[in-house]
Amino acid sequence: MVAVGSVPPAAPPRRHAVLHGLRVAAVEPLTEDSVTITFEIPDGLRDVYDFVQGQHVSVRCRVAGDELRRNYSICTAAGSGVLRIAVKRLEGRKKPYDVLLIDIHLDEHHTGFDLFEQLRLEGHGRERRVVFTTGDSMSAKTRDALRISERPVLRKPFNLEDLREMLDRVAGP
Repeated sequence: MVAVGSVPPAAPPRRHAVLHGLRVAAVEPLTEDSVTITFEIPDGLRDVYDFVQGQHVSVRCRVAGDELRRNYSICTAAGSGVLRIAVKRLEGRKKPYDVLLIDIHLDEHHTGFDLFEQLRLEGHGRERRVVFTTGDSMSAKTRDALRISERPVLRKPFNLEDLREMLDRVAGP
């Protein structure tokens, strides 16, 4: 869930966006260092996100425990009913992550295995840097998915030493 806010185009200057939790519907590669992100807009918020050409949205999310908030231009046609932004990797952040620590259970509609499969299909090898975490009692379905993924798992609760060992094993020295 990502908080996305919209400021009405006729709003007075310096008005803050009202943020709403929106689900990410799709993340699609655009260039080597950019993606488009399409958001699901619930029916009850369609009027709020009925934007005009050139309008921006504020996006707030947590990355590695840090809250990030950025403004992005909407990159779909006004009146299309689709809310999509383009995001480019920041300079100085060219190096990919060494390890992707992904919880198996993300929310009621998505799993870490869904994200893992998306990474695998992108074909950049990022799925080889995944470490799954879970507090699950390891249902048969979870065990099967882990076996198929061939990725290591850290069982919750884990301690700092377990995490360090796993990071060394997956990311190397």
